[in-house]
Amino acid sequence: MPGDLLATEATSVDGSDRSLGGRFWLMLFAFGIAGVGLCVILLAIFGWMWATWGLFGALIALFAFVLAAAWAYDRRERRRRDLTA
Repeated sequence: MPGDLLATEATSVDGSDRSLGGRFWLMLFAFGIAGVGLCVILLAIFGWMWATWGLFGALIALFAFVLAAAWAYDRRERRRRDLTA
């Protein structure tokens, strides 16, 4: 059909067919599977904490972990800023 020929010519004028490629989709799929796996692991750990210590104990442990991670990140960033100054 004439319309199909024009569409093919329009995409190949710049030498690119504008496809993302198989490697992109493979990496996207791999990161998606890794993300789902990480969520399952974190949910299992939180469920174990909830079953062991109850809701408030699990929330306290979760907040303590987040606070410790934020403290470590802030300490590392402060050290990095001091070295560049």
